[in-house]
Amino acid sequence: MRATWAAAAVVVAVTGAAAVRADGVSAYYVPVGDEVSAVTAAVPSSVGLQAGELHAVVATADEPPTPRTTPPVTVQGERTVERVYSPAPEYPYGGGWSPTGLRQDTRLGPYGQPEWTTDRTWARVRSYVIAPGQIEFESWYRGRYKKHGEGNTHLFQEEVGIGLPHRFQFDVYLNFEDNPDRDLHFKETQVELRWALANWDCLFWNPTIYLEYKLHDDPEESDVLEAKLLFSDDIAPRWRGGVNLTYERELSGEEEEVLGFTAAVSYTVCDQLLSVGAEFQYERATVESARDDYEHTVYLGPSVSIRTSSTTHLDVAPLFGLTEESNHMQLFIVFGIEIGPGGGEAGWLNPIAARSN
Repeated sequence: MRATWAAAAVVVAVTGAAAVRADGVSAYYVPVGDEVSAVTAAVPSSVGLQAGELHAVVATADEPPTPRTTPPVTVQGERTVERVYSPAPEYPYGGGWSPTGLRQDTRLGPYGQPEWTTDRTWARVRSYVIAPGQIEFESWYRGRYKKHGEGNTHLFQEEVGIGLPHRFQFDVYLNFEDNPDRDLHFKETQVELRWALANWDCLFWNPTIYLEYKLHDDPEESDVLEAKLLFSDDIAPRWRGGVNLTYERELSGEEEEVLGFTAAVSYTVCDQLLSVGAEFQYERATVESARDDYEHTVYLGPSVSIRTSSTTHLDVAPLFGLTEESNHMQLFIVFGIEIGPGGGEAGWLNPIAARSN
């Protein structure tokens, strides 16, 4: 910077001297050495500048330069994106997905119901419906052990349940009874129809309507109509619960009327093998001649559910009476097995996508 300013000063001084010495004459005057030395000595060795005193001047061309362009390039091919899958737990029937990682919670069939709802979970509490196309056979023992040395009653039931489309289930029972008044005999035919109001988890605790009709073989015995509202759901991982509200009425005779409430909870000890829990039953019964005279019975006891194989199960629930009017104990034992073309590997347990392939 200093050299530039010095050169400019020399040029200005020399030009000025030439103009003075020319005295109006057009010829240029060439200064001698002493004059050049004197002018050079007058140039300062440094010049101080303040901010803003220097300005840059950019010269622009008359026409802007032509921009450089390259030919377009077309890229063809499939974009590869790495996908990370969380596979559902391995399941012998082909699958679905499990929100807990347990096979018993695998969502199956067109209703998206958990696998545990396709088998009986509790002896005294009903839950939801079985999958469409599923056929299940169950053999029941129901013992009523009375107090004070009174005679006991033993009821044997043979049941076939069929899963129907549109969330329906149909069951039929043949009931045999052995009581103090009569040895083992055929007692009644019992038919049952259930309808789930929505697919699983679409409504609070999956409400299901239950209707049952008992047709007695003895004409002196009254037929019985029963209605229930069933609720069941997963409570937490490995925990599930169910609640039934019951209304039952004899259609003739004493016209006994029963209002009831049953509840159950169970915990999975070993996935698809062993569950333990508890069941509760309350009933209030009256007859036509004494509607204000109620009989209250309350039962409570443990329950055990064992999956003996992929198609069989065993449920045991001894319920003990807690009031004076209750029996000493009610014992429930249920053995079930899947039959028919819809069970096992045939596909009703497969998810919708697998069944449609």
